[in-house]
Amino acid sequence: MANKSVSFIFFLLLFIVGNLQAQKVEEIFMDTDMGSMPEGIAIDQNKGHIYMSSIRLDKVYKCEINGQNCIDVISSGQEGFTFGTGMMIVKNHLFVCGRFERAKKPMVLQIDLATNNIENVFKLPDSTKATFNDLTVDENWNVYMTDSDFSRIYRLDHKTGEISVFLEDVQIKGPNGICISDDQSKLYLSSTTFGIRIVDIATKKILNPIHDATIGKGIDGLKYYKNKLLVVYNYGGKEKEKQGLVEFALSENGAEILHGKDLTIGHTRNNIPTTVGMYKGHAYYLANSQFDNYNWGENTVRRPGDLVKTALLKVKID
Repeated sequence: MANKSVSFIFFLLLFIVGNLQAQKVEEIFMDTDMGSMPEGIAIDQNKGHIYMSSIRLDKVYKCEINGQNCIDVISSGQEGFTFGTGMMIVKNHLFVCGRFERAKKPMVLQIDLATNNIENVFKLPDSTKATFNDLTVDENWNVYMTDSDFSRIYRLDHKTGEISVFLEDVQIKGPNGICISDDQSKLYLSSTTFGIRIVDIATKKILNPIHDATIGKGIDGLKYYKNKLLVVYNYGGKEKEKQGLVEFALSENGAEILHGKDLTIGHTRNNIPTTVGMYKGHAYYLANSQFDNYNWGENTVRRPGDLVKTALLKVKID
């Protein structure tokens, strides 16, 4: 009888712990068009507004932190902006990657969040081939953009408005997500071939060896937070049971990637997750872009009847 009691208490504790762990992940459903095919996310730290870019509808939404009352900050095709991807907010200004008139002409918009007005439009010359995928912004509003197609990192000098190649190296092949350390000294970026790379901004040197643990994971979003990296795996739309958010600890100087911890791998809402933002100690990431239901060439939804609401997953970060 005693053994049965011990077993019962043990399984009861497991049940309680499991429920507590499950409660750490909150689902937030966005009041946006279900077929928007969202990609980028950024969160206003002052007002708690969520900004979300749309690849299919060529716009940027602003929503309350609960996902409701969404409005257009950039309407479809405004200033020629289309194909919205990576975003970041610095000093009450939103920077967002896109393409000019759906051609492979990369652009970056700067939006004043106090007025929702577009302040600056930055573009490469038409003769330059590039694809801006994600961006990060330093404290002086200089912007670093990943060029996924040509394995480059571009830098936008905010004072001059000039965009130039910051880094071109086979060791960053297929870059996607990018973020900057709080001390502004390092860039962290994901390479499809070599995993997460750490770049010293002053010297442009890659500081870490090839990161085997993140090769082939289909990393999209990266976010630096308190000497940690929050990393979104999407496996290129494959193996949904392995998709989700992972946290990696960094060494004290930020130049080495240490152990990783799964946060939401295997969550049922994951369907080609993309990017991640932070707000009040919680990570919010786009869990279901639904890109598997998107016709990229025609900019249409393949199966409209299969669309569901865009979901964010909210996770407490210790």
